Amino acid sequence: MIASVLTSVAAYISTNIDDIFVLMILLTQVSGRAKGKLAAGHFLGVGLITAISLLGALGLQNLPLKYAGLLVPIFLGIRAWREAEEENAPDRKNVGLLSMAMITLGNGADNIGVYIPLFTGFSGAQRIGAVFVFGIMTGAWMLLANTLAEFPKVKAFVNRYKRIAIPLVLIALGIYIVFDSGLIG
Repeated sequence: MIASVLTSVAAYISTNIDDIFVLMILLTQVSGRAKGKLAAGHFLGVGLITAISLLGALGLQNLPLKYAGLLVPIFLGIRAWREAEEENAPDRKNVGLLSMAMITLGNGADNIGVYIPLFTGFSGAQRIGAVFVFGIMTGAWMLLANTLAEFPKVKAFVNRYKRIAIPLVLIALGIYIVFDSGLIG
């Protein structure tokens, strides 16, 4: 069981390195309840990725998973860019739960590609253990991203360049997802 826990931790870390940067940038822009919404959305997204992977491991591998949430980050990035260009646009202090879940889900193709074979090789008890590990790791990931986002130099940099950085990161994430999914290229 220890080996499956360590394998689950390694799988989570290797497939979520990119999420730490997205979370960090978004967390610099929000406070209070909005951070809670962002965290809840990320947990929901990871939960959906895990559920899809479990279903895939149980033989439902013909689902068109690579299209789920595919263009959401691009659209959110364009919207953020457009709002930033408006002269009187308010700062985004509100991160929607569903928007964050879709960003996480859209960025989860690599997770699903790793988790399905992982779950296929696990027993039922090991799968349950992996689900708990993913939940704990998601909390740890949010804590790490929030800690990084609170560094004064990181916060100052993102706040200084947020009109460019946030839309650019979301659009780049969306483009990466499109190419990574195999739709183009």
